[in-house]
Amino acid sequence: MDEVMPEEGVAENDIYLGYTSMFPYLEDNAVARSSKASGPVPLANRQPCVPSEVHPEPEPIVAHLLDLFWQWQAPHLLVIDRDLFVRHRKLWDDSGGQGNRTFYTPTLLYAILSLASMISLDKGVVRYSASSGGLAGDTFATRARELLELELEHPTTTTVQTALILGFRFEAAGHALGWMYSG
Repeated sequence: MDEVMPEEGVAENDIYLGYTSMFPYLEDNAVARSSKASGPVPLANRQPCVPSEVHPEPEPIVAHLLDLFWQWQAPHLLVIDRDLFVRHRKLWDDSGGQGNRTFYTPTLLYAILSLASMISLDKGVVRYSASSGGLAGDTFATRARELLELELEHPTTTTVQTALILGFRFEAAGHALGWMYSG
């Protein structure tokens, strides 16, 4: 442990960078002296990052696209546990959008819808989800990206899942953004 501890005079300038920092292993007073010390915000104190004006999409379209995703895409991606997602979506809906954000957020739902739209054969779904002249699912992907930007301040499991799903979507469309989201 001695080899990872800084020299005596360096401790006054230490900055605690969260739980990944090696500084928590130093003396407690070294962290206390740092005026910039801050740790991660406890989950209980986090505010929902999704605006309250999230407009739900038509349930038949959502159900159709979720069925496509679970049947054809989720088995290959292995990023989202279906049972946890469905259970937490119900909890989220029942609590008026104030539920636990660990395994479901509208951001993740929009990312899933954007990916599943790409394989939908339903012309109504394709028209509904495509921007003018764009690919199926573009409107869902745009919404997912907007909401993801808000979630990045306090990321959770769903933030990472959303980024990966968006990465798969953009890679499938041949867009370089896929590497950014999945890398």
